[in-house]
Amino acid sequence: MSNLSITPRVDVATIDKVLNKATEPIMRSRPIIAMYRKKGRIKTDYSGKTLKWNAKYKRNDGDDYDDLEGTTAERVNRHKQAELGWGAYRMTEGISRIETLINSGPEAIFSVAGDMIDSMKGDLVAGLEKRLIKGSGTYTDTKIFGFEDCLAEDAAIGTTIGFDANDTYAGLTTTLGDYGGTATSFPYGECDETATFWTPILVDSTSTNLAADEKTWKSNWKEICTYMISGLQTMQSKTFDMIAVTPTMYREMKESLSDETQLNIDRGAGGSLVAEMGFTAVHVDGVPIVSAYGLPADTGYGLCFDELELISLQKDLFHKADQEDLFTYTKALDILFAGQQKITSPAFIGQIYTQT
Repeated sequence: MSNLSITPRVDVATIDKVLNKATEPIMRSRPIIAMYRKKGRIKTDYSGKTLKWNAKYKRNDGDDYDDLEGTTAERVNRHKQAELGWGAYRMTEGISRIETLINSGPEAIFSVAGDMIDSMKGDLVAGLEKRLIKGSGTYTDTKIFGFEDCLAEDAAIGTTIGFDANDTYAGLTTTLGDYGGTATSFPYGECDETATFWTPILVDSTSTNLAADEKTWKSNWKEICTYMISGLQTMQSKTFDMIAVTPTMYREMKESLSDETQLNIDRGAGGSLVAEMGFTAVHVDGVPIVSAYGLPADTGYGLCFDELELISLQKDLFHKADQEDLFTYTKALDILFAGQQKITSPAFIGQIYTQT
């Protein structure tokens, strides 16, 4: 409301000035969905009762042999089968025919119907990314499995900053050695593939084994990220496409950098897929670290998108349908995601978290 007094004759002779554009103070970047699209990891038009895939978990070590020594050819099963059910995420909104008629012509500041469709698309992407992160433990009705569904921890690994995994994902357990083999000083020691094929790399950002005197993410983020990045390279010969952290963690990283180093933070320049998509990133060992919304507090994820798939049962990631209720003259718009997030193996994911 104006601070100046409006006289009665001015009040009846003058209309308000209304800007014909709505502001959007809710715009936030969604680097995880963006990377799914950039890497071509969104798969559509799937079907079937469940989502199943085979994971190779062991090798045939063979036997020592001496001349003329007899041997037996045994059958070797190298695979475990993983299985997930399907999940769904839906959004509906309605607009009446009277609303549509009133909100038309030059008197309309902006199109309510058009804005509703565009807004629903953005809302759906934001909501889906939250579910891809927090998963069925938080969003129990959608049954979409997220990163958090395979990252429960057990106990610290010796004098390292890592933690043992203790979870179940797609019917298989993430605990080291549950399917045989041995693992010493995971993820850097002598570790059999059989022992580690389903085990993620979990790092405690407040571990007493961190090098700096202050046991915080801000003081030790380079050590923490290097531990996770090198661990994946050692165990799986892979590199993370990105490490996504909370906005608070990202700010603390930047605050710890020198002024000169700050100038080298990518701001949409070439050099990485994250930068090509326009996201600001700090790099450690060539891996971009980005800020992402919707993550649990004090948590970050190392993600290898070649080992992730966002699968849809429909011809598109989202299917839009509309229908009109002739009784109420209301047009309902319905947008649906039906499918699942597939993590080829939790071994391709790293998590940074605070052990309590």
